[in-house]
Amino acid sequence: MHAIEQLVCCFNHPDAGSCLTQPDGFLSRACVEALARDPRYRLTQVLVRCGAGRFVCAAQDVLHFVTIIEADGRDYVRDLSRPCGR
Repeated sequence: MHAIEQLVCCFNHPDAGSCLTQPDGFLSRACVEALARDPRYRLTQVLVRCGAGRFVCAAQDVLHFVTIIEADGRDYVRDLSRPCGR
């Protein structure tokens, strides 16, 4: 998950709920981990943008899919964010 680790984290959130109030909508790895751990937010939809496309999945599944995407080094994750309109 080196691409996510390289994301610049401009904020430090003590809880999952505050991750969802950021005005830009982008999520750091720490935010995704906090959302995945919290039973209230683990099914929050996260937009994952990759070099070869994009998809939406539950916060609890994001890091699993990122590991798969980056496993062979042929693709990468650009960013993680909240889907528009949510």
